[in-house]
Order: sequence, then structure tokens, then C-alpha cells
Amino acid sequence: MDSKYEIIIFWSKEDNAFVAEVPELPGCMADGKTYQEALANTEQIVREWIETASNLGRPIPRPRGRGAFPGRGRPGPGQGLLTRPRGRMPGKSGKARALATGRRRG
Repeated sequence: MDSKYEIIIFWSKEDNAFVAEVPELPGCMADGKTYQEALANTEQIVREWIETASNLGRPIPRPRGRGAFPGRGRPGPGQGLLTRPRGRMPGKSGKARALATGRRRG
């Protein structure tokens, strides 16, 4: 993948899969049975997210890289990288999904 977007990959016991999130692209997530599959699915879904946003005339954020998000730097003792609970991705096990909603996280 040519993009420089930050990708956060974590194991979801609830989903029994690796879940990948691209924080700079709201709603852009993918999953996979393996770490490598989640990463490959994320690469595809980033391309689809950008294409969809472009087709809808929505802005496409420039990659800002690690540390661009408050609270997303290196975790301190007893802290994880994730700051909010993750839900299941209904009907998407092993497949990628993206939402180019244009909504900002609050």
C-alpha cells in the first residue's frame, strides 16, 4: 500500500478476529482471521474509502501519521492503545468494510 495512514490492529476476543482501524479515515475498519489478513483487508478498504469519499465529493484527510491523535501515542503502564470499547462488525467476519460518512468523532 502506498498510503501513509496510521493503522491500529488489535485482537478482538468478541469477534474472534484481528480488527484494524484507520483513525484518520472515519469509519474505516477491516478484520481478518490473521494479522496479515486484517492488514491486507485494510489496504483494500483504504483504497475503497478514498474512492468512495472522492465520488461523493467529500474531503480526503492527508495522512498525519503516528501521534496525530491525542491519547493515541505510546501507552503508559497499565494502559492500552484503545481508548473506547469496540463493538462487533455484524456480518463482516473476515471481510473489510468502510464508511465514508464524513462524520467526525466526538
